[in-house]
Amino acid sequence: MFVFMFACDVFVMGKGVSEMFQDATLRVDIVFKGETSKENVSVAGIYRNEGWTGKVIKEVSDESIQKGDFLYSLVDCATSDIIWRDGFCTLYDEYLHSEWKSKRPRAFEHSILMPMPRKKSVLILYNRNWDGDNVEILRDTIDVLRVASCTTNLNPNVKVLKNSGNPKENLDILILADAYTASEQGKFDKVAADLSNRWLNRSPWNRFKNNISVRTAFIASDTNSVGDERDTVNIKHTVLGSRFGWLDSDRYLINNSIFKQMDYIGTIPADIIVVAVNTREYGGGGVYNEITTISADHPSALELILHEAGHSFVGLADEYFCDYEDMENYFNTSIEPWQPNVTTLKEFEKKWKNSYEQGTTGLHEGAAYHTRGMYRSSENCLMRELSVPFCKVCEGELEKSIEEYIVSNK
Repeated sequence: MFVFMFACDVFVMGKGVSEMFQDATLRVDIVFKGETSKENVSVAGIYRNEGWTGKVIKEVSDESIQKGDFLYSLVDCATSDIIWRDGFCTLYDEYLHSEWKSKRPRAFEHSILMPMPRKKSVLILYNRNWDGDNVEILRDTIDVLRVASCTTNLNPNVKVLKNSGNPKENLDILILADAYTASEQGKFDKVAADLSNRWLNRSPWNRFKNNISVRTAFIASDTNSVGDERDTVNIKHTVLGSRFGWLDSDRYLINNSIFKQMDYIGTIPADIIVVAVNTREYGGGGVYNEITTISADHPSALELILHEAGHSFVGLADEYFCDYEDMENYFNTSIEPWQPNVTTLKEFEKKWKNSYEQGTTGLHEGAAYHTRGMYRSSENCLMRELSVPFCKVCEGELEKSIEEYIVSNK
């Protein structure tokens, strides 16, 4: 492995067909394994789906902070140009910060989605290390002539709750059902419609309402009982396997069935994926560029969506802090974090320094689980406490993320 710092801009292009890409989606399934003394990453599968409905690509300056604990580049073999790059997080990285690493070795899944290149390319995957450097951990050649179409036996019932037009030009939200039995499809439909309607009436989502489509996908589970990841005896087999208790947190509700989740979705346009779990017990989870999970029957389900989508869609950090010693070392406070809503002041100019100096935002110590050395912009925010609005910084970052998917605001 070696350290590599990004030095190229991505191409400027719109969605769909371009000189470098086909109108198709490339899916690369990655498996992360790790324990105290050994870590490894491997490619589990490479697939093709027809159509690309993801981000509208815009030029990224060399000085910008790339989001994600893992970063990747797609490099054209003939020209050595970087034609695509993005980042993501996984449960695996959180696992490496937990006691589970030593006592519960296991594997974690992630599916990278990007437009299908026209020519042979190389995928290079990096891990952002403790010092903020990007260390190469995987390199694999993508031979476009050998990529198989993705096939699945899953056949969800799909409904369109709101249609804002061409998925190539708009943001698409997909709500997946988990732990709903066949007889509870009507319940899921009602819950999803209510949540999505209230969601799009909240700021700043309401300002982009005409550019956002919402769909649901339903596959019946054999049970509506949601299990706990720590209980290895009474395992509950829901369609996606969402469970509480991840990383020994009672309220951490999420699943590690990312490959099955992507099979569940298939070719359904899905820029934001929300897994609605049929439970009243409080819980949820959000992992950047991967998954949002919420307790759909809990009274705070909408607030959970907004908060967890802040993680999964925008890459926002939690703004609360605690006195637990193990959490105080979650971030390296000697460097600037990539999360846009917290700062160590090491590179404050890349965050909200301008608005702070203009007096429109603040600076409050205590954020991202750290009581000292990490700062947030507002006394309170939805990334710190449910049932309060987003702060100006988080709302601004959310707007920028939405705009990455729309061609023009209607």
